[in-house]
Amino acid sequence: MSMAIHFFKRDLRRAWWLYSIWLLVYLAEGLFAVSISPKVDGGVASNMALSFIMFPVLRILVLVVLVAQLVHEDPLVGSTAFWLTRPVSRFSLFLSKAAGLGIVVLIPVVVNTAVLSRFGLLHSELRLAAVGILAHQCSFVLPIAAVAALTPNFRFYGAAAAGMAVGIGVILIATSTGIGGSAVVDPYANIALLNTRAMVAESLLIGGGALILTHQYLTRRTRRSIALAAFVAVAYILIAGYWPWSVVRDTPIRSEHPPFDPTPLKLRVFAAQLNDFNVNGHSAKRIDGSYSLDGIPTALFVRVRTANPKLTLPDGTAVETFNSMTVLPWVGGFSKSDLPALGAALEGIPVDSYYDQGGSMTTLAYIDNGALQKFKDSPAKLVDDFDLVAGRYEVAAEIPIVKGRQFEVGRVRFRIEDLISRPDGVTLNILESVVLVSPSFSIRLGPQPFDPRLKGDPVYFLVNRSRREAVPFNLEITRRSVGEFYLGGMLFQQAVEMPFGGGRDPQAPVVDRNWLAGATFVCLERVPVFEFRKTAEVDLLKLGEPWLRAKTPEILK
Repeated sequence: MSMAIHFFKRDLRRAWWLYSIWLLVYLAEGLFAVSISPKVDGGVASNMALSFIMFPVLRILVLVVLVAQLVHEDPLVGSTAFWLTRPVSRFSLFLSKAAGLGIVVLIPVVVNTAVLSRFGLLHSELRLAAVGILAHQCSFVLPIAAVAALTPNFRFYGAAAAGMAVGIGVILIATSTGIGGSAVVDPYANIALLNTRAMVAESLLIGGGALILTHQYLTRRTRRSIALAAFVAVAYILIAGYWPWSVVRDTPIRSEHPPFDPTPLKLRVFAAQLNDFNVNGHSAKRIDGSYSLDGIPTALFVRVRTANPKLTLPDGTAVETFNSMTVLPWVGGFSKSDLPALGAALEGIPVDSYYDQGGSMTTLAYIDNGALQKFKDSPAKLVDDFDLVAGRYEVAAEIPIVKGRQFEVGRVRFRIEDLISRPDGVTLNILESVVLVSPSFSIRLGPQPFDPRLKGDPVYFLVNRSRREAVPFNLEITRRSVGEFYLGGMLFQQAVEMPFGGGRDPQAPVVDRNWLAGATFVCLERVPVFEFRKTAEVDLLKLGEPWLRAKTPEILK
């Protein structure tokens, strides 16, 4: 043990300047995260250059050199290393290097966790974030250290590290597919599967790197260690592309006392148009349309979660389709069918859609471009089995319309940065800050944030309770937003312009200074309560571009 401490202190003395640079990089990035927020009025290019180029490049360069300095100070390959003449065991040498690498890992964990504590996280969330940072750092440090342990000098090490980085990059790009194909029943579950694959692959990098490093230090059997590295590389490729099991259980929303009986509800579906889309790297078309559901209780809304389509030609030929998720063409928007539910959440204050909020939109199916071109002039029948989620709105936060006021919804913090008066209303500049569980998306398991099964997806209003008037976010006015990642992906901040007031409807409230004096900024979020299925069909007169002309949809079971 005394020799392990001796070698550890010696490594610290010789690599202190690299450790110092490593610490300074993270301190500078942390200072950048807490002091420079994205703004919609400029400075975007320079901030993005720091967030996405300078800091990541600096981290990788310093890490590669620092790890090589630690390991190659006492190389394991060859028979000319000075440590072989010293009275030090392989295990003691391994302990000294493990301690040095431990400092490399702990510096970003401590600094980034301290920075994240400035954003109002609970202690439990900070612990979870620290675990995520630790795992992410180990997934880099241990494989790089393993490569250094298998190479005799920096020249071979640099070539091997570059090859490993290129290989992992190619694999990640090749396996980063989007929505699954026709065999996938639930696209949200497919997203969870992709994240599971990434998490397992990252865990393999950590475990494999530790195993190779330990084996090489304790045995110095380089050929066997290289064989282990080859096995880990092959396993990584297979897991990243073909791992079949998701750790997230696909469980529908269950309710012991459903708020309504979905059986008599009447579902109408309208095919509207074709839009371009990319599915698993293949060019495809997306059939978008709208839907309406009669008989829903006033205090509830309904969203299409997924659609399982079947498309057939008049002669019975089946056209291959892909499952679809609901389309959300805006953030903070709502459908006209949501108005009663929104009013109920605001304690009966009438809510109207003074601006064009659109209808209840969804994607009915995805069609491969080749199949579409083949049958574009033919009529077709589209039968969709819809998975629908009913829910209610509830007030997540309500604050005075004052610069600097803030609130939190989940892990997202909102702060009013500025109020800009307009002749026909006001625009709020909002800064949204969200702390992610891990700098790697592979740790953030589960469905997409806009999955209707999940609570969230906020809607914003200015509400004057004394006048019993509510004004929604005006989507007709041009607005800007700028978002940036910080701390290697742990923190995301977005500056958003939210215009209220204006529009062409003479019935809309006049959002002037007097109206604002008695108003508050209200954030509503969707809360799912019930899930059910309905089937509908649409007869398409022509499948091809540019528009889908559909007959009046039939009401089915």
